[in-house]
Amino acid sequence: MKLKSLILCAVVAILAASCDNGGGNTAHYIGVPYPIGVAYADQQTDTLGVQSTDSWTATVTDGDWFAPNEFSKNISGTNKIDYSKYALKIQTNKGENRRATFVIKSNGKTLRKTFAQVSWLNIASPIPTIIRSDSTVTSLYDTEHFAELKAYYYFTPDYKGGNDKITATIYSPSVEIATSDEWVNLKDSEGKYVKSVKFEKPDKKDQYEISVPVFVTENPGVAKRRGKITVTTSNGITQTIDVLQGVKTDK
Repeated sequence: MKLKSLILCAVVAILAASCDNGGGNTAHYIGVPYPIGVAYADQQTDTLGVQSTDSWTATVTDGDWFAPNEFSKNISGTNKIDYSKYALKIQTNKGENRRATFVIKSNGKTLRKTFAQVSWLNIASPIPTIIRSDSTVTSLYDTEHFAELKAYYYFTPDYKGGNDKITATIYSPSVEIATSDEWVNLKDSEGKYVKSVKFEKPDKKDQYEISVPVFVTENPGVAKRRGKITVTTSNGITQTIDVLQGVKTDK
């Protein structure tokens, strides 16, 4: 499965090289192109991909949140690269970010590949602000503080209001986007302004893209106001998007 957020790059390693009887070099190769990046809170499947010229075994540390946790492949000495894919079943994440490590051994060498799952949904718009527990703004590359990172989503329309859009990749069977604020409106597939929009996952799809237009009315008051849009998946994950609207006197 292709994931859009980046935290870790795919690892490719050439483990060893030896001379054959003809005097040429035969490369011993192993690489782990999948998984890429991170898994998201509502995600329940992913893929482990291994490329190798030699037999290998893989075990997992700290990976009790997905299965299976042991893999192996016997490869005959053909000097051709074998590519194997394994489906991973992932538990939804309703708590803290978590990481596991695939430890892959082949031809006397060891390769490690980190697999991570974050505690928020894969929302592309509005763009997430990633923060530490002390509210310091950071990024997914902040691996030292990875366990405490949170994603904060918000729109900031001015007093006149206007249009915006929620876009996301969803992995759960269904999702509902909703608001109870009178001045915040969502647009459904028929172009009508509503307070709730629902989507169902297409058959034979592990993920699907959603897009929901958002319209905010003008703020006639003298005080800033705060609204809320919730994105709730059918497997129990809820993400809040704040709507922070200014007033006419803002400069």
